[in-house]
Amino acid sequence: MRRCHALLLPIVAACADQAPPSTAVVRDSAGIHIVESNTPAWNSADRWHLAPEPILHLGDETKPAEQFVRIVNAFRLRGGTIVVVNFNNPPDLRFFSETGEHLTTVGGPGGGPGEFQAIAAAYYVPPDTLLVLDPWTGRNTFISTTGEFLGSVNVELSRERSRMGAGVATGQGRFSAGTLLARPNLL
Repeated sequence: MRRCHALLLPIVAACADQAPPSTAVVRDSAGIHIVESNTPAWNSADRWHLAPEPILHLGDETKPAEQFVRIVNAFRLRGGTIVVVNFNNPPDLRFFSETGEHLTTVGGPGGGPGEFQAIAAAYYVPPDTLLVLDPWTGRNTFISTTGEFLGSVNVELSRERSRMGAGVATGQGRFSAGTLLARPNLL
């Protein structure tokens, strides 16, 4: 027998093989069963609870690696590694173990390989790559999930598109064959 539980909403979608609780009202709307319940269908033992203490805490101001400025994104990678992406001051990616130990920092300010002026977005591209977008340079940088610089590419647009106010494009993801999906940066 399947059980259905509503967590936050008082309206519960019907489950075909479970009778609604006695406090529920069932009605039909164009052949769709609607179940409305004003009381929870679970008891206090079935409820979800948050642990009193977090499992992991990052952001300790006494540790330089945990001093973040404008976080763009964070990823939990296969194996548990956590990557926190800073926009700027400095623009970088910080790698932490699943227990919160700082492993490495990748990037930093500059124009060289693996350096950034700013980080506008970062994407996890399975199975083993991070795509990092620097909007100020128009550069799309590929970093391995272990923090190694894999390469970068600037996507230039046609002359006609450039006249429309978009000279470069930033990657939005990568297809399995390696092709980059990009969109123009409009000024």
